[in-house]
Formats: sequence, C-alpha cells, structure tokens
Amino acid sequence: MLAFARQGIFLVDYTDFILLLLYVLVPWTAINLVDYYLIQHGRYDVQSFLSPGGGIYGRINVAAVACYIIGIAVQLPFMSTTYTPASLRPR
Repeated sequence: MLAFARQGIFLVDYTDFILLLLYVLVPWTAINLVDYYLIQHGRYDVQSFLSPGGGIYGRINVAAVACYIIGIAVQLPFMSTTYTPASLRPR
C-alpha cells in the first residue's frame, strides 16, 4: 500500500533503506567473523549465551561495541545516499 502511495520515490527510498542496512550490518558481521575465526576459533560456551548475566563472556563486550562504533564512524565519509527528510522534498 505504501509503495503505491509513494510510487514516484519508492525505489529511491527502498534503495536508501537497503544501503542503511548495509552500513549497519557490515561492521557487525566483520566483528562476528573476526571473533569466530581469529579469536575464538569456533569454540564457545553455549550455556554462557543463555545465562542472564552473560556467563563467562559478560553482558557487554566493551571492545566489540567500541569496534562496532568505530566501524560505523569510518563509513560515514563514504556513505552515498539520496535521503532527504520529507519536509524538504518537493511536492
């Protein structure tokens, strides 16, 4: 329904949304792959994942969160999007 109402700019908005997902998911995926293949070598304590306190891993991995923020910050100058707030779009 939304696609028909905004069909003139739907593809542009959809492309911007997909790019936004890429900007968010690429650093997260890189952190997971580095952790799995280079740091943990695939050995995890699965019960710790299910523990309310995070088990041996803790609740928050500060180094991973910092790397994630840095990963997004590094991408900022290279982001290419046509996003324009609705209030600034021509009618």
